[in-house]
Amino acid sequence: MKKILIIAVLLLACVSLQAQNGKESVKHKQIEAQKVTFITQSLDLSPKEAQQFWPLYNEMKKKQHAIIYSMRKTYKSCRVKNHKKCSDSEILAKCDSVFMCEKQLLDNKIEYFNKFKKVLPAKKVHRLLNIEKDFNRKLIKRLGRHRGQGQRKC
Repeated sequence: MKKILIIAVLLLACVSLQAQNGKESVKHKQIEAQKVTFITQSLDLSPKEAQQFWPLYNEMKKKQHAIIYSMRKTYKSCRVKNHKKCSDSEILAKCDSVFMCEKQLLDNKIEYFNKFKKVLPAKKVHRLLNIEKDFNRKLIKRLGRHRGQGQRKC
């Protein structure tokens, strides 16, 4: 869960940075197109399945982004305000807010996986659990090579 959250936050940060530059926005659209292709091929979606799957998936991602945005605002407010000046109740309220966002992310994922089960076979729903992680891993690896970093040795 923690890794998924970190990846999601990184992706949102990339999206917000790329939206500021038109050229970068084109790159974001290319990455999104590659993601759609990767998921469609990995799940081996038929045209009918894809037609039913993609609206649900996009709806799920839109809700996830809204929840993550809310969580980022909470984290930002924690960093902006000096913790030494915060009361215990303020700190606990922020912690509760973060936990509620994490719960909402999980609830959202469960809700949509139940919806996916109605339009996809169980094996494809199961495979979907790891496909985004696989795509993000490959993307990060490719971006690292693109920037000349490659894989670092310990």
